[in-house]
Amino acid sequence: VYSDSDAYSVVVAGDSTVANEFPLYLSQSINNHNVKNVGVAGKGIIGNRLLGDGLGYGSQLFGESLIKRFQRDVLSQAGVEYVIVKIGANDIVHPVSTDIMEQYPDIKQPTANEIIAGFKTIFNMCHEAGVKVIAVGITQWKGSTRDYFGTGAKYVRTNIQFNADWKIAQTVNDWLSKTTLHDGYVNLNDISADPKDSAAFLPEYTTDGVHPSDTLL
Repeated sequence: VYSDSDAYSVVVAGDSTVANEFPLYLSQSINNHNVKNVGVAGKGIIGNRLLGDGLGYGSQLFGESLIKRFQRDVLSQAGVEYVIVKIGANDIVHPVSTDIMEQYPDIKQPTANEIIAGFKTIFNMCHEAGVKVIAVGITQWKGSTRDYFGTGAKYVRTNIQFNADWKIAQTVNDWLSKTTLHDGYVNLNDISADPKDSAAFLPEYTTDGVHPSDTLL
């Protein structure tokens, strides 16, 4: 593949909320603005976590943690100058899902500070490589049970438990919105929130309560 000397790439990294049509739509938007020297690489993986490797049914499909795979999958892409990162919900949800707790009885849910430390690692890796990084907030998942394929993957929480889980996401998002350690922040969770319940996805913007629909993308 040949390209102009000023060509560069944007890498979209994260979980299933960006392992969809988002990279394609981003590329189309760039082209629609008559920018022809930018490529977009999609490096999102369903079930992917920032801090830990894949867990439970399909764990191998969920991949290594983003931190582990970041150099290989993201920074090693040709001509990368920008990275868009959206991840974190699976770090909160998976360790407290019934099927995973049964399989890994000693597993611990990470704290907001631990997730934030993971983002700091990603941001530092980008800047050490001379790459700019844009963070996207963790979006809603209220009502999701994870059991998309009828495998018994269950995220079932009481209101108190869910509120504690969502508080972790809110704390991480609040930090992402204020820190100067990245080069930009997209507050997607405010756009996707249901006005009647900010912890839930706006119905017209999702197909299953957690993944954004084409309407939002």
